[in-house]
Amino acid sequence: MQLLTGQQRNLLANFINTRMHDTLRGRSLTFYSLCCAICIAVVSSTALPQTTSAQEADLPPIEDPVVVSVAPATETIAPGESSALVVTFKLPKFMWLGAAPSEARTPAGTRIQMVDHDAFTFEEPQYPEPSVEGVPVHVGTTRVYEGEVQVVVPFTVASNAPTGTHTLEALITYTPGFNAGSLATHANTRHETVVTVDEDASSSRPLPAPGVAEVPDYFIVQRDEGYPTAFSPMFHEYEPSAFTDVLHTLFMDPPDHGKTIRHAPFPFISSSNQAGLSLGGGVTFLNTTREAIMTGSLSINAFHNQFLGTGLGFDYLSCPAAHKNLQISGRFSGSDYRELQVAWEDFTVGADDRWGFQVDGTAVTDPRIRFYGMGPGTKERDVAIYDHREVGGTLDVYHFPAQKLRVGIGYKARYVEVGRGLDDIDQVVDGPIPALLDLARFSDVPGLGGATVMGGRFNVIYDARNQEFNPSSGFFGKFTAEVNEVVDDHNSTALVNTYGRFLLDLRQYLSTVDKRWQLVLRSEATVTTSDRVPFFDQAQLGGFNSLRAFDEGRFYGQHSVFGSMEIRRTVGSIKMMSFPMTILMSAFLDGGQVFNSAFGDDFNLNPGMAVRMANPPNVGFTFNVAYGQDGIYSTGGISLPI
Repeated sequence: MQLLTGQQRNLLANFINTRMHDTLRGRSLTFYSLCCAICIAVVSSTALPQTTSAQEADLPPIEDPVVVSVAPATETIAPGESSALVVTFKLPKFMWLGAAPSEARTPAGTRIQMVDHDAFTFEEPQYPEPSVEGVPVHVGTTRVYEGEVQVVVPFTVASNAPTGTHTLEALITYTPGFNAGSLATHANTRHETVVTVDEDASSSRPLPAPGVAEVPDYFIVQRDEGYPTAFSPMFHEYEPSAFTDVLHTLFMDPPDHGKTIRHAPFPFISSSNQAGLSLGGGVTFLNTTREAIMTGSLSINAFHNQFLGTGLGFDYLSCPAAHKNLQISGRFSGSDYRELQVAWEDFTVGADDRWGFQVDGTAVTDPRIRFYGMGPGTKERDVAIYDHREVGGTLDVYHFPAQKLRVGIGYKARYVEVGRGLDDIDQVVDGPIPALLDLARFSDVPGLGGATVMGGRFNVIYDARNQEFNPSSGFFGKFTAEVNEVVDDHNSTALVNTYGRFLLDLRQYLSTVDKRWQLVLRSEATVTTSDRVPFFDQAQLGGFNSLRAFDEGRFYGQHSVFGSMEIRRTVGSIKMMSFPMTILMSAFLDGGQVFNSAFGDDFNLNPGMAVRMANPPNVGFTFNVAYGQDGIYSTGGISLPI
């Protein structure tokens, strides 16, 4: 097996790093970013032609980076003779192309289908021998091509074929990509060539052989502003300077990274039952590769929330190498609301990337949190409000003993206080929402006074997906076992001292070769060993990656089960601020329930629809609408879609 050399891996990581990671588990980013993206998409779709240098004009564009051509091995052939078509894929430097459909993993396989012709009989395409490359951090290998790839399609001319020119058509499906994931799939692109049938043509010549050749070092994708000149102050790309050096340092870019900094202003509006209505705006600084892949961002914004008043926020994300990234998010509004989230992942520790770690931390004071009670039968009218104050997180250390397998141990700590919450949040119909601490019906909820929990964790992950984000094929499974101790009950009543907590996450991805149709099957389960576990550490359902018809944390219980079936359809692509975006629409059915000793008959089945705009292979904008017992509910925002 031939893996990437150290030099190749450094070049790929430094120049075309394509990895981002969202480790703020169970928490979606705000929907305003999706609204902004749609506005920018409208602007960028009106892009004016751009003046390029002669050298740039010879390079492929961002949205179509592979140069594909079809030509006959012999332009003139006699009836009854055999020859071949030569299909050539010219790939920019550092880019991959998937091998034959049965061999490739990431990128997806390359398929050539000839359109039937009465005078020609086509044989199966003959592909060159692909190279075997390692997918980062030991999640398997894939068979790919690099450089200029020549595929041969033999054919025979019918003995009674009419003389003259004949147009031959090929439908070609291919997916360019890198070691960390695929870019947009080009499905059934039509390519034509002409062959002349002449009875006086010379006899058959030897068929060409499939093969792979190098491309020049200068053959890379062409830069593209992707927006009208009138908007360039809004979507500005910075020339190298001390300012960009500071930002590249913040983004942890290595020397000779080849990336650029640009900024874009954005307005936003977001609304949810729990968070309330927010209006605001800000500016984001984007760190991008030449291939228009976002590898980092720094956003600063100001907002006004109907419950909290005026506030400030920021979001920072850096991905300096594959499976190595840092994300920090903060929101602040007066003395009532403060939130800081940190997610740090690095699976490249050690000489052979056999070790890694993941850190998730939170510090939050949010007086708007809703609580509906314990168990599956809670109703929307049961809502109460409280102030959730927490400092804590997890630290997991992983080892990679075999391909696709990770084993890890870790530590968990949560310090949680429960306060009264805001007094002036009104229901649409029923008036002010009561404070959780004032309601006698919730007096027996475990952990109502808060608690301090510490414990150990054990994780096993099997990852055979074709890529981590926006996957289209493969299987993912994760099992987590925790042993936790309540070291301080904060005067909460009758909490268990020690308890176990077990989580299972299974996902299966299936797709056609062209990725036009995808089927995603997900199932999750959480089991705790006592019903006197603090409520905030029990199983819960609801939110962006759970029951999408409900807000986050809508249901709490000792155990939970969740399943989802989603059919996705790729409908097209656009350029948004020069970033190629793939558009997908999907229909889904979510199902799940929390329960204690008995399962009961309160199982939720929630149909819904979703729209995704993804910048392959990672970041995307997602909007979900689903129907449940509380009515129609929407979730969405910027995410790294699973």
